[in-house]
Amino acid sequence: MAGARVVIAEINEEKAAAVAGEILKNGGHALAVTTDVADPDSIAEMVELAEDEYGRIDVLINNAGIFSSLQMRPFDKIPLPEWEQVLKVNLTGPFLCARAVLPAMRRRNGAASSMSRRRRALGRPNYLHYIATNRR
Repeated sequence: MAGARVVIAEINEEKAAAVAGEILKNGGHALAVTTDVADPDSIAEMVELAEDEYGRIDVLINNAGIFSSLQMRPFDKIPLPEWEQVLKVNLTGPFLCARAVLPAMRRRNGAASSMSRRRRALGRPNYLHYIATNRR
């Protein structure tokens, strides 16, 4: 999206800064905001910073997700805290983010919302907690 002013909302501060730095280095506009998509207060802070910096929010791309750090194992061996964290980030996170930006987008009349995923693991064995959050 040429000309987009981007907010990198990432739980890993260093990764967020690196991505924002690449965008800035290439002439774009970017703001890195350390954000936990499983935490409504963290999301609210990110939305506030985005609006303060850019004055508006036009598009939301929900692509946070836990996948690559998961250990492959049968579903009966998945620890409950891991299960719950995957659901919070992969399923509840997009809901919370969409809900948080909706007021700003409504003020813009006609702003777009988009959901995407970087990777899919549908049908792969031993990733039930990931698959459960991405089945359509």
